[in-house]
Amino acid sequence: MVVIMDLWASLRIEIIKEYKKDPINFLMQPTIARCLHPRNQGKMGKAYYETWIDEYNIKDPKYGNPAIVIDGMSSVSIQHISYIDMIKNIWGSFNFDHILDIGGGYGNFCRISKELGFKGQYTIADFEELHQIQKSYLKNVSNLDNVEFKSISDCYKNVKNSLLLATFSINEMPLLDRKIIENYYRQYSNIFIIHNKIFNEIDNVKYFTELKEILSDEYDIDHRKSEIYGSAWYFIAKRKN
Repeated sequence: MVVIMDLWASLRIEIIKEYKKDPINFLMQPTIARCLHPRNQGKMGKAYYETWIDEYNIKDPKYGNPAIVIDGMSSVSIQHISYIDMIKNIWGSFNFDHILDIGGGYGNFCRISKELGFKGQYTIADFEELHQIQKSYLKNVSNLDNVEFKSISDCYKNVKNSLLLATFSINEMPLLDRKIIENYYRQYSNIFIIHNKIFNEIDNVKYFTELKEILSDEYDIDHRKSEIYGSAWYFIAKRKN
């Protein structure tokens, strides 16, 4: 049984309403902009952009009417490219056989991964309402090849060369939902999580510090605060040889 995330119970209903109301401009809708596509992070986006300027030629598609910050890219896309760039710099490549994207937003990380040459299996674990948006977005701007849509209770695969990815998603879950995921971390060779300091009275720094202790027998883990985005922390883990 999927545990319902209390915070998102009403948000996801409002998000799908806004999308259906104006799919061409859905990224401008108030709830979607607040939850999935912030339109007020231009300064931070430009700071991330400076870390890899000119290395990637990725532009936001016009579909959805994204908030462009610089060089045809939104702050969301700039952050996603920055995360991929970090992964490549840390582990040497982005050539995974399987990616599990927990909380896939509107499908933008999947789109960018494909544009940068990702050919493996891509699983997006999310609510059904968000799956509707992700499917439609990818159909319009990319493709659904090798992409599957699951809930957090049935999304896990035991693949040798794999990545569990969660950018500001696990940190917004109640502890009961997090317990589901905790049972499956060890199925993934690489883990890349971004979380904030505190959310809904849960101390996320404490939570992920404790998770580091639990997984440290099997993984080399770097848990640190972002130098660019003051509210963000990285949890980067790779299975030991």
